[in-house]
Amino acid sequence: MKTTPSRRSFLKLAAACTAPAFGSLAFAAPQTQQKFDKVADVIVIGSGFAGLAAALEAKEKGASVMLLEKMPAYGGNSAINGGAFAVAGSPLQEKEGIKDSPELMLQDMIKSGRGLSHVDLLKNIVYGTRPAFDFTVKYGVKYKPFVQHFGGHSVPRIMQTVESTGGGITRPLVEAAKNLGVDMHLGCAVTDLILNNEGRVIGVKVLERHDYRKENSGVPQVYGARKGVVAATGGFSQNVAFRMQQDPTLGPNLESTNHPGATGEVLQNMLAIGALPIQLDQIQLGPWSSPDERGFGLVSQFNTIAGFPKGIMVDKRTGKRFVNELADRKARSDAILKQLDENGKPVYPICFTDSVGVKQAQTLKNGLKYGVIKKFNTLGELA
Repeated sequence: MKTTPSRRSFLKLAAACTAPAFGSLAFAAPQTQQKFDKVADVIVIGSGFAGLAAALEAKEKGASVMLLEKMPAYGGNSAINGGAFAVAGSPLQEKEGIKDSPELMLQDMIKSGRGLSHVDLLKNIVYGTRPAFDFTVKYGVKYKPFVQHFGGHSVPRIMQTVESTGGGITRPLVEAAKNLGVDMHLGCAVTDLILNNEGRVIGVKVLERHDYRKENSGVPQVYGARKGVVAATGGFSQNVAFRMQQDPTLGPNLESTNHPGATGEVLQNMLAIGALPIQLDQIQLGPWSSPDERGFGLVSQFNTIAGFPKGIMVDKRTGKRFVNELADRKARSDAILKQLDENGKPVYPICFTDSVGVKQAQTLKNGLKYGVIKKFNTLGELA
């Protein structure tokens, strides 16, 4: 018999996927008589998709919840991504007659995982996509009225927020958390994890009113958790030295679209108390960004909705395609990284599409305005 994991188990997985990493940190000493400045049933570290979902889920079940965010705004990397959500069996798929299933999405993910996937955990994800999607809709998230086909997926199954950013998900969830009474803390950096004599995490040491640009800024506080601590702290790509420990090829010349606070301190604290990192070197690269703009930018959205599914990507030296534009992101990223000139410098590819292909490209207007997307009326102009 096939069982469908609950949303709770799906959210537990999302929190657990924040993998720890090795560092040169001292082990936290167990605390027997620890005094806390404030106590809640559950402490959630991080305010991205996983952290907000975990906080809301715990609050729905009657727990008192404290949510801690290091940065001066909620959302983390989740807020600045593209707001795209792969859903196997969404209402729009049903409406448009797209045949999809968790089983099909599972096969797509196993293929993209190149044999490294933990299939039981993948099942949690694929069977949880529809419940998790419904969870966001319940709290007011709005999606575009059409399904998109992204790389690595065998059928169109991508739902995207009307804003084309993850902020379209994080903002409603933040408001819901506030309305439900979650104790929300901005500018609150976790500096250490507190253990009891059995080695269980019972709280955290923090710096309130912390400025992420100043390492030790803020007011020290100690918070306790009666039931547990959820680490949903996101990525570490802005910590270049730590990133290169995992993958030496991802050096300082490779820009990150992570926000500036994605530096991985809590991940390292987790390992310092015995957490086990799994495949931490499998760092995701996005093949859609442009060297003409910093961060995620306008071109990323244009490429995912127009350039890749409706056009072609070519090596500008030859004018020829060098990879399937709808391959999974690792295949495309690896192919792009191999495009080097005789001096080892990157040769950035170019995406082409036509006036039909750009009809749903939400960032086209501003991309043209700022010159990061180019328009040509004739083949002569293009040449």
